[in-house]
Amino acid sequence: AADSSVAEELSSVNVVDFVQGETNVEATGVATGAGPCMLCKAGEIGLEKKILFNGAQTSCPEVYKFLATQAEDGSESCVAGKEALHDQCCMKKCDICSGGGIPDWYSMVNVNGNSMTCLELDGIVAESEIQSGSDQCSQLLEVAAPACCYEPPTKPCNMCNNGSEYNDVMSSVSIEYGGTKATCGQIFNTLFSREEHDSETCSLVKKDLSDQCCYNKCSLCGAMQTNAAQSVMHDETELGCSEFDSYIFASNLIEEGSNECKAFQDEHRESCCYDISCSLCAKGDNIYTTKETSMVQYGGQETTCGEVANFLYQKEMSQGNACLAAQENIFNSCCFEQCEMCEAGASINWAAATTFNGQSQSCTDVYWLLVSESVEAGTQTCNGLSQVSKDCCYQIPTQQCTLCQDENGATYNTRWNKEVTVNGITKSCGDFNSLLATQEHDSKTCSMAKGEIFGECCFAGSETLVAVANQVSTETDAPCSLCKIGQIGIVADIDFNNSPTTCEEVYNFLIDSYLESSTTCKSAQLSLSPDCCREKDKLSPSEEPAFGGDTVTASDNMSSRGQGSITAEEPAPEKPKPTGEKVTPPMEFETWTRLNGSRGKPSFLFTVVVSAASAGVFILSFL
Repeated sequence: AADSSVAEELSSVNVVDFVQGETNVEATGVATGAGPCMLCKAGEIGLEKKILFNGAQTSCPEVYKFLATQAEDGSESCVAGKEALHDQCCMKKCDICSGGGIPDWYSMVNVNGNSMTCLELDGIVAESEIQSGSDQCSQLLEVAAPACCYEPPTKPCNMCNNGSEYNDVMSSVSIEYGGTKATCGQIFNTLFSREEHDSETCSLVKKDLSDQCCYNKCSLCGAMQTNAAQSVMHDETELGCSEFDSYIFASNLIEEGSNECKAFQDEHRESCCYDISCSLCAKGDNIYTTKETSMVQYGGQETTCGEVANFLYQKEMSQGNACLAAQENIFNSCCFEQCEMCEAGASINWAAATTFNGQSQSCTDVYWLLVSESVEAGTQTCNGLSQVSKDCCYQIPTQQCTLCQDENGATYNTRWNKEVTVNGITKSCGDFNSLLATQEHDSKTCSMAKGEIFGECCFAGSETLVAVANQVSTETDAPCSLCKIGQIGIVADIDFNNSPTTCEEVYNFLIDSYLESSTTCKSAQLSLSPDCCREKDKLSPSEEPAFGGDTVTASDNMSSRGQGSITAEEPAPEKPKPTGEKVTPPMEFETWTRLNGSRGKPSFLFTVVVSAASAGVFILSFL
């Protein structure tokens, strides 16, 4: 139990020590490429309990640590440990926002007369081991959820937005409202994160507080652009041009139109501000779509909106009289708001399908159809997209479902183009991954889909090396041979550390320094054997044998002098030992480069990124 009085008041959980009896679980060695064994699932907490494990008195945290460091995920030890101890050592904690909504961890909540942040409350819930679904959890949610959880609004309430005019909030000003003291900044942030723009609360607070909390902040450049990279001297201090709006005017509450604001503009506008080309269909911060082929009267003649827009962009600036006049006179004739398939805050599920104009189409095709045909917002066609929106639009999940991520959070590689079937629907693994990204990670849809196609779509590391790792080697203690048994090593050049060497030198280095089961050996074999090794009966006339297997003479006679020796008609003379400084090559061969016959452009480069454990190679990645 926690030491704090708040925790004691919250907690009515009486933890009784659990005695399991003998649990026959044996360690199988240290964890390797499969990932550590996690006793508790994601979202669960480990309980502080005394238990018997392998016949010895210990605690759940000790068992948790033991399995995580000594057993692989999926191993017999891990499975047996979970079956025996998961229910006794793990618990799904009471989630303050389990009923929906996003947690606001720094919001204040009052529980049993104690005021604290929602984050502090969540910590106390974990300490007190309050379980999800318990009566105590239900009582806690009634108090905490309204204060700590919220659904973000589709269009947030901006307290300082008065119709078409956006003012700034005086964040540091303190006021008393509804019997509570707060700053205007706190009230603004609360409304913006929790209230819709058209809610009754938003309208009421705007009416009551806009005069006290909002003002029209001075803008150095007005409708022109600020050169953020430019600096100027002001009162013997160097300031960036953007600092006037973001800091000087905001911290001193300098209003537009005031003498102080005009003085700043007169002094620094020429140095800090610049204009941009005229955009006919720009209004405020919004850019609308141009009706390219619509005809209008401009400059005394009839022309298209597209031609007018192009002329203004090339010849006029945004604050010039010609640009402002055109926007005033022909904006409604030339500009429109594009019909949006999804509401603000929602995303398009590009891989989904829907029915539009009586035909089954992908959401991607419908989107481009709306764009190419210039369908306007508010038209009958746009208003009739309700079914399309249901099929194609989704709210981005708090935590997206990822097809190739296991319950412990480990992410695997995806076979993007492999086709699989779920509930009679055949798609690629990549398409299913896109569809599942619209679902929460703990949803039923996510778990069911993973159960169906995880094994077909997901794999750990390079598929080539996974196959190598799964081979059972009978020569795990043998020295590393660059070529397979029965193959011949040939005379060939390669580059190592940007210096020329030969296949034979690599062969000698491996056989002297590494075992057959080592990661370095497997990596070198996979990378270099195509250029260094040949089947005995597949030597070309231009290839000369150098090492390995049964050595070959120039006349294709066989000899049994031992692997590694090279014979012609007479034994080759013993090589002199090299002199000078001894250089140790890198352990993972990160700079080995294969050459096809001669030194030139490298054709293949690989790097071992995850080392193997005692059982052999597990996960390796190739570039």
